Amino acid sequence: MKIGLIPDSGGTWLLPPAVGYARALELSITGDVIDARTALEMGLVNRVVPAGDLEREVAECAARLAALPTAAIGETKALLRETSALGLHEALSREARAQGRMGLTDDHRRSNRRRARGECRIERLSSGRPKEVVRAAQASTVSNPSDEEVRMKGRMLLAIIAPVILLTVLLVAPGAAKSGGTFKATLIGYEEVPSLSTAASGEFRAKLGAGPTIDYTLSYANILGASAAHIHLGQRGVNGGVSAFLCGGGDKPPCPPTGGEVSGTIDAADVIGPTGQGIAPGEIQELIDAMVAGFTYANVHTSAFPGGEIRGQIS
Repeated sequence: MKIGLIPDSGGTWLLPPAVGYARALELSITGDVIDARTALEMGLVNRVVPAGDLEREVAECAARLAALPTAAIGETKALLRETSALGLHEALSREARAQGRMGLTDDHRRSNRRRARGECRIERLSSGRPKEVVRAAQASTVSNPSDEEVRMKGRMLLAIIAPVILLTVLLVAPGAAKSGGTFKATLIGYEEVPSLSTAASGEFRAKLGAGPTIDYTLSYANILGASAAHIHLGQRGVNGGVSAFLCGGGDKPPCPPTGGEVSGTIDAADVIGPTGQGIAPGEIQELIDAMVAGFTYANVHTSAFPGGEIRGQIS
């Protein structure tokens, strides 16, 4: 920026999700140099170590990662990159497909064989020394299970199925979302239907309050003639009806025409529908359920693009 150029090499795409729109804008415009401790506080790096310990820390980290199932690591990295912009149901679908592939890998088969043999894997990473793996094989005997063994298996089974039960409850009863839950969306022209090529961009952030209510902040820039902004009901790639105004309508403030920030609170009286898609006026819990499920989006309408110039799926 200080030499009259913009951030490139993907910086405008990578930085906002890492540190938030406002901080990314500040860093990009000012060109300030930050130290390691500040980068750690911002979440740009995972850890900071003294220069003298760097090589040892890197070697230990590399050894630890190399000992893990590499195929599962690769799939996890890809899923974390892809699912951050998806709704919960699509993310679960992709996880299920990836888990099916992982179930066929040699790493998983070896793990199953170790469990079948009753082996216990104990790992210890000591400072400056390689990882030591100690295996203790149980004696292979056949006997009727004791009461304690039955109770132990019951506890193990409960530990396995409890997360599944919890996930099922969250999926079938999204209305259980608690006060304090947060949402966000990055708004760009390519998310509109049909996609638009525009320099405008924005960010939507929200937090559930008691009542229930939705406290939100919407910011956007590089835009002309902003007239209204809403939360809509609809999945990615589909245009849906308006659920609530963010600015430019109802009791919400006017939209800053050329960019800026607006904040407010959505309560039951602010929810206007869409009735044709199953949300009646005043049904704020229905709107929250849709937000939790990943099937709402925020967008900003302008005089040049009345149907919407920038849009982002709420997650």
